[in-house]
Amino acid sequence: MHELKLSSGCIRMYQSSIKLIHSITRKKRHALEDITLLFNDIQHVELYKPLWPFSSGYIRFSLDGSHHLKKNIRTAEKESFSMLCHSMQEYQKLKRIKRFIETRLEVLHSD
Repeated sequence: MHELKLSSGCIRMYQSSIKLIHSITRKKRHALEDITLLFNDIQHVELYKPLWPFSSGYIRFSLDGSHHLKKNIRTAEKESFSMLCHSMQEYQKLKRIKRFIETRLEVLHSD
């Protein structure tokens, strides 16, 4: 298991799944739940760069293949399938996670 701690929670990566654990503040404010996603269920991953210091960025996991219509932080912070990043350092970590997951998805879909 690999764990990435962010200011908005943490992401745990296992052999066949990924778990998004939201911070207590985000859970209370937006009624979010921690969620476990199987790699087989993830269709694609979207990553949006923070416009520091003006806004946060986020990573979003799509299970149904749909792309995010509104690419803004207000919709992302209310979704259980996304995780916010508040700095460029966190963004760089999410970039590595996105690459890892996309590589994993390529292997799964090629079988």
